[in-house]
Amino acid sequence: MRYALVSALGLLVFALVSPIVSASQTQGLCANVIVPQMQQAGLDVAEYATVLGCEQNSNLWIQRTVAQSQDDRWPVNLDDAGHSLMQDVDDLSVSDVFSYSVRFDRATSEIVTVGAGGSINRTDISDQLISTGPNWLNNYVDDYARDIELYLLNTAGDNPELIEYIQWFMARRDATLQVTSGNMNPMSATAFLSNWGYMQWPWPWQLADPHNIVDYIATMQPQPTQVIPASGSNGENASLTLAPTDVTGRPGETVTLNVNYPPLQGIHSVAFMVYSEKSFVSNVPMALVDTEGDFACTEGSTNDIVRPVDRAVDLTTLDYPPNRLDIEISNEVAPGDRLAVCVEMVGFSLDREVFAWNARIDIKIAS
Repeated sequence: MRYALVSALGLLVFALVSPIVSASQTQGLCANVIVPQMQQAGLDVAEYATVLGCEQNSNLWIQRTVAQSQDDRWPVNLDDAGHSLMQDVDDLSVSDVFSYSVRFDRATSEIVTVGAGGSINRTDISDQLISTGPNWLNNYVDDYARDIELYLLNTAGDNPELIEYIQWFMARRDATLQVTSGNMNPMSATAFLSNWGYMQWPWPWQLADPHNIVDYIATMQPQPTQVIPASGSNGENASLTLAPTDVTGRPGETVTLNVNYPPLQGIHSVAFMVYSEKSFVSNVPMALVDTEGDFACTEGSTNDIVRPVDRAVDLTTLDYPPNRLDIEISNEVAPGDRLAVCVEMVGFSLDREVFAWNARIDIKIAS
């Protein structure tokens, strides 16, 4: 038992510190580290291991590689919706918006970057883990984040499905990582979360993983489930409010809203989500942001991308749920606009949903 634990930790440390880690060097990561950690945390491994690049081959858990995103190497079949979404991912991957950060050529599994003097560098990552990538990409995280936010802002009206897919991927990945790392040593947990991109924008090859696209398409299919409002959901018993209720802002300004709720007695965990129209919530992780308003602004959670119980966070977590929202208003809004801000909180006692609260206010744009 001790030898197995030492071996697993060794594999984890090797994956975290090695600058170039191929799948062939880390085939034990899924079987010896990720899957056991998920099982210990009580996660459904068959459902959630996919988002971390793990795949079950017969009785063996293995890591998928970037090469499996190439057209002739898909391990699963995509339907028309899946092919359309893959095309959206390809358009993002090679967009000129990313000229000075990271582009990805899926046909060859190559990262394209710009070097000294404008030279084009191509790096083959076909044998890299599809869930991470080489560690030197850490140098590009900030530039890539800036570029993908610009790309999604510029194309929001053209491919809303891509935005929903990215939101689904980030929510599922971060919820999975958070639960999986819950029983780890704090220092190991920090390295683990960082290595798997916790609260970061996904790389193009992660979005191009056919397994994730298939899972997303399946999740989006209508489910014939009965919606039963939770006790305290909206109406006279609702206990979530945003203040102040009369808010005015100007283009480019930051306004602060207070999130008010009573003491959460008997509640062990809460799923929190916020939507802010034509603005950016600067003090909340992207995993908690509903970019389209389809979920935070509507009652009930049957059609949520990730079930509230699966993205709920323990109330002992520092600064969670947030008690304020710092809203950075876009420079593109016009005087007279009214920007919706919605918040959803779903509370749990163990795995039992106790309440589902929603609140909304509008920010009035002044000249």
